[in-house]
Amino acid sequence: MNAEYHIASFIVLTRPDTFAATCAFLATLPGTELHQHDAIGKIVITVEAESTAHISRITDAIHQQNGVLACNMVFHQFEPASEVAP
Repeated sequence: MNAEYHIASFIVLTRPDTFAATCAFLATLPGTELHQHDAIGKIVITVEAESTAHISRITDAIHQQNGVLACNMVFHQFEPASEVAP
């Protein structure tokens, strides 16, 4: 199997009362970066991973968090890892 590099972006919607806890949780996920958020609970993240399975595990963990209402993919691209600059 050839190594791949995946990057995907998501909008996570959380209840306002769990917003801070959700942001803290997202910051602990490997390959996940928070980019923007607003006052009503929308959070924009990216996930860098080696496979779609890894991205699925991350999104499953997000969906299981208390107060998360949705985690919707906006963009996904992948390349052979050999074509990505180190």
